Amino acid sequence: MKNKGILITVALVVLAVIIGVVIYNVTILKPITANLNEEFTLNKNQIAIMANGEDKIALMVTGFANSPAPEGSAPIWSGLAVYYKLQVNDDVYETTAIGALPVDENLKYAVEVIDTDYTKYAKFKIILKEVE
Repeated sequence: MKNKGILITVALVVLAVIIGVVIYNVTILKPITANLNEEFTLNKNQIAIMANGEDKIALMVTGFANSPAPEGSAPIWSGLAVYYKLQVNDDVYETTAIGALPVDENLKYAVEVIDTDYTKYAKFKIILKEVE
């Protein structure tokens, strides 16, 4: 009978931990307000919003790649990337498999990844591209 009580207690503790992990992972992070040409930091699934004139801009980190190539190998890419979505008004741009935005002549903003740990956060700067 005593073992049954211990098993129930252990099961309840494990269930509480699982529920805590699920709640933590689905928590929506509060958006931040950022400024063009200034650095800001985002966690996965967090959004930064800003405006430039009539343009409304949003950036969200959607994931990370953290699989560096073994030393001495000749990989086609580093295995490290920050995945994000950039929205400018109604247009949405999403990074490719290697973490780069697709080339688009109409996109007048560039996203710079300043720093990241490739697991939890990334520091960005959004700049206005120079007109050629």
